[in-house]
Amino acid sequence: MYPSHGETPVSGGKVGNRQISRDLQHRSEREAQILQALSNSPSNIEEIVTKVYGSLPEDLKRGASKVYLATNTGHYLAELVRRGQVTPTDFSTWRLS
Repeated sequence: MYPSHGETPVSGGKVGNRQISRDLQHRSEREAQILQALSNSPSNIEEIVTKVYGSLPEDLKRGASKVYLATNTGHYLAELVRRGQVTPTDFSTWRLS
């Protein structure tokens, strides 16, 4: 598993295992944030990004970074749909299953 940012894990050994554990923990935390963002009402990706990444500085939420955040959130949503935790309500909105 290679992260989209941060340190690349070294094959095997404590450094690699430690980094993979941190990455998996981060993924679990992000999924929980997305589920929390959907807990009150169905939302589109822009609304989810605002709820999940709201504390990021504005310059990181503009332009290419905003596209990255939306794309990354879409990947999380696809996995949550696959696991039956989230359901698309139409082309651009999701809700908890």
